[in-house]
This record gives sequence, C-alpha cells and structure tokens, in this order.
Amino acid sequence: MRAYEADERGLASILTVCNYLQEAAGNHAFHLNLAVDQLLKQDLTWVLARLHVRMNSYPRWRDELAITTWPSGANRLYALRDFTLADAAGHPLGTAASAWILLDVKNRRPVRVPAEVAALALRDRPRAIEEAFSRRLDEPSQPDAERNFVIRVSDLDVNQHVNLVNYIEWSVETVPAEVREKAMLTDLQVEFHAESVFGDEAVSRSSGGREGDAWTFRHGVYRRADHRVLAVAATTWAPRAG
Repeated sequence: MRAYEADERGLASILTVCNYLQEAAGNHAFHLNLAVDQLLKQDLTWVLARLHVRMNSYPRWRDELAITTWPSGANRLYALRDFTLADAAGHPLGTAASAWILLDVKNRRPVRVPAEVAALALRDRPRAIEEAFSRRLDEPSQPDAERNFVIRVSDLDVNQHVNLVNYIEWSVETVPAEVREKAMLTDLQVEFHAESVFGDEAVSRSSGGREGDAWTFRHGVYRRADHRVLAVAATTWAPRAG
C-alpha cells in the first residue's frame, strides 16, 4: 500500500479498499474480455450499483494486500461479484460483495445480463458475503449532519459520471470526528441511485449514533438542484483495539 492511499493513522482508508476492489474487478473482467474498455465497442459499460464491504482490519502503509475476486451469480438486473482481502501472509482482512448493472451507453438504460455472463458464476465456491442485494437501504431520517460538495473533474470516472467511491467518501465525511477517532468502519453498504456529473452540487446527510458497543449511521447523498437521491449508504463502526 502506498503512502498517498493511507489515512492519518497510516492505515488504508475505506476509500482505498473500495478502489482496490474496483481495480481487481476491472482487471479480472479484462481477462474475461468483459472490461469497460472492451464493452464500449458495443456501446455497453458496467456500472457498480451495490456494494457491501466487511472489514476486520486494514492494511498499513507499505503492507502488501492480496485480493481474490470471482463472479458469484447473476439475475436479470445484476451481475454479482465477490471478493476476499488478505495480507501477505494470507491472514484475512475483509470480504465484499458487489452488484453490477450492464448499461447501454446511448440510452443510459440497463440491459439484461447476458446468459454467457451469468454462466461465469462459480457456483461451487461459497459467497464471500451472503448478499442478494434484494433489500433497499433506508435514507437517513431527520439528518443531524450535513456536508456540501461541488463535483470536480477529478471526481469523474471513465463513464463520465461520479465514481461510486466518491459517494462513500462524502458519506463518511458526515460521521462525527469523535467516532472516526475512536472507532473503525467495519461494515459498509452502499447503493447507487442516479448519475451526477461535473459542476453538479451535492449534499451529504446522515443520521445515527451509538447502538450498544458500536455506532451505526444512515447516509444519503443528494443533488442540490433537484433533490434527487444519488446514493444511499449504511455504515457500522466498532471501537478500535487498544
């Protein structure tokens, strides 16, 4: 892990982890001849629609991280992909599951997952997280924190809209500083609702607090101009060891 991918504690941030997951997914998709740059020739692209990450611990600066990923299922709307994360010695760090939509780039509408893509699923391997992504996440009720953001060129991905990881970043920004200081994000769920582009203004809101030994928050990111929901997330934070 590189220095610029570390947080103030010298650990990988959840943003770094999620970027690694996307990169691993893209590299494996390229191996399968199904990567974004390959599909664009057919006016198709992948969009990460849902993501669920569970972390036991985070790698430190200069640590090596091994990510294993595989197609884990499909339905009419989503192609599913799972991940495991481990350190150089093979000790588990976390797991993740994701759901991807195949999008027609001309009309910006989803396309049914092709049978040949669904057939790639490794049915004999246990899911990293038993997640069907059938339940929608709740928006924050009576938000008690809010941050505003203006979308920059650097926030855009190859599909020319805001990368889902940016919504994660903006969601985490609303968690109280005292929680981030003494707790670690152990569970993240996020879903994409709508695109946003360069120049849009976004507002991130959250609600939540202490629940037993942990802290839980509901997050929503909205486009300020029309109040459209861009993304919804849920985070759980556990006390740091030591």
